[in-house]
Amino acid sequence: MPTRPQFTRALLAAALFLAACASPGAPAPAPVAAVEAPPQNSGEDPGVYMIVLGTVFDRPAFMAGYAAKLPPLYERFGGRYVALTGQPGILEGTPGFESVVMSHWPSEAAVRGFWTSEEYEQLIRDRTENGWGEFTVVIVPALPSAR
Repeated sequence: MPTRPQFTRALLAAALFLAACASPGAPAPAPVAAVEAPPQNSGEDPGVYMIVLGTVFDRPAFMAGYAAKLPPLYERFGGRYVALTGQPGILEGTPGFESVVMSHWPSEAAVRGFWTSEEYEQLIRDRTENGWGEFTVVIVPALPSAR
């Protein structure tokens, strides 16, 4: 059984791989054989992951002016942190980032509602105008859980 850090790294690697391989209009990748499909009638939406990869330039200002204000917004829109680190373990390649934040959301609509909310748009302006860092943010559909 993998440990929690191993599982988190594997999940992040899989999400990044799927995000890197996806392109608009391309067919979805075939499911991995080891993943069981849920019953057809489950009707349960597994949600999405928002993955943030970035480099923070002024960590104290970033934490006080931006990161500290996110938890209530995440909660309001149904998001929850799944993993975060300023020192990701690298298995292959040379990353162009130092920080990883992964969160789960009940739906793509929920994460987009958060992203376009007046409060978060102000935080984006604060973050960019103050030069607190550079970030790439992707949304990755979650796999249904086998029950």
